[in-house]
Amino acid sequence: MAKNEPAKFNIFSRAFRDGKGAVAEDPIMDKPSFGNFFKLFKRKFNQIVTMNLFFVAGNFPLLALLGVMAGFFSTDSTAPVHTVFAQFNGVMTHTQNAFVAANLGSMSTQTQIRVMSTGDWILIGIACLAIFTFGPVMTGMSYIFRNMVKEDPIFIKHDFFYAIKRNLKQSIIYGIIDVAVIFFIFYDIVFFNLNYSAGALTSLFFFASLCLAVIYFFMRMYVYVMMVTFDLSIGKLLKNALYFSVLGIKRNSCCILGTIVIIALNLFLVRVFLPIGLMLPFVITVSLLVFLSVYCAYPVIYKYMIEPYYDKDGNPKKTEAQ
Repeated sequence: MAKNEPAKFNIFSRAFRDGKGAVAEDPIMDKPSFGNFFKLFKRKFNQIVTMNLFFVAGNFPLLALLGVMAGFFSTDSTAPVHTVFAQFNGVMTHTQNAFVAANLGSMSTQTQIRVMSTGDWILIGIACLAIFTFGPVMTGMSYIFRNMVKEDPIFIKHDFFYAIKRNLKQSIIYGIIDVAVIFFIFYDIVFFNLNYSAGALTSLFFFASLCLAVIYFFMRMYVYVMMVTFDLSIGKLLKNALYFSVLGIKRNSCCILGTIVIIALNLFLVRVFLPIGLMLPFVITVSLLVFLSVYCAYPVIYKYMIEPYYDKDGNPKKTEAQ
């Protein structure tokens, strides 16, 4: 190719190329502030979008849920709106009078429902396989984003699969635990919220579930990052993450506020302009949330687990005894 000939556009080379790199006089880890977050986000925008594509492709079983939501195998039917219709219908078979007949008529209003078929349940079963892919994919993403925050050289495809291969067993086990904990916390919040007025005990459990959700949100910020940084058991990862949920309370709070803003903005776009709102989770929303989490978590890990014991080159510091 001639020296002055313009390079041809290649979408894949743009997606996998490294960013512009760090500015020597403004290293991110020296001051991982609010402003530097946006600087790093701008530098690494291409790779953040690419990692979102890796997340979608890596958790491909979840795409089966789109088939269920679209109703490819479902059938439309009708059902009574009122939940007591069946009881009144049963009474009508034994007692026929004007009162029962009038109420039965008022409760016979029908609504459109979707009846799931065998094909839908098969798709749901396929989607459940994502519990085995979620942890490894999150591990690969956390490794990439940790290196972004450290401003180390990044080779997305190689580094992503390297992190998964190195932590495969542990990432699968914790991924299953992670999905299960998130599911049960979400279920508890919804259940106790729907039964909030049932009594004081139910209200107490609702607020306890919210507190547990916040604590676990703080903890899981650190687990995947520590997994790709240290050789620790899952028990120690969770123990350290619990400590960091308190030690890093300032950065943790910023992370949860940022997460709320990102999700709220995505939901707002769903209401305002549905196509863009639905497209964003497949393009950038998920990876942006993980990137934010790692950006907030790694400086805390570095402060308490790396800086006291290792120098900037990764060599152990000499103690007074040595």
